Amino acid sequence: MKAKGQLNYSSKELKYIKGALRANNKAPKPWSTSKLARATARVLGRSYTGVYYKMLGMVPASTKRSAVKGTRVVAQKNPAPSSVTLGRPTKIEISNNGMTFYF
Repeated sequence: MKAKGQLNYSSKELKYIKGALRANNKAPKPWSTSKLARATARVLGRSYTGVYYKMLGMVPASTKRSAVKGTRVVAQKNPAPSSVTLGRPTKIEISNNGMTFYF
């Protein structure tokens, strides 16, 4: 058992952790980092949290792929009318541009 509060890892411990990560990556069904850290902490006599954070620091950061964005044709929206009048229209005109109501 290591002394309480010991933060430094020996070279043997670091090699063991790196070897465990390497073997886990090559396994047909790799363990999660959490499960691997628990098993490694038991062997090394260290706290789980310390080993877990050490492993997270050693694992290369994963890269995120962004989706390729194609161009989309979007219909332009007509601007909102500047005024709204309530009541019955007196005249309605229908043209190619749309309907026009006169109040």
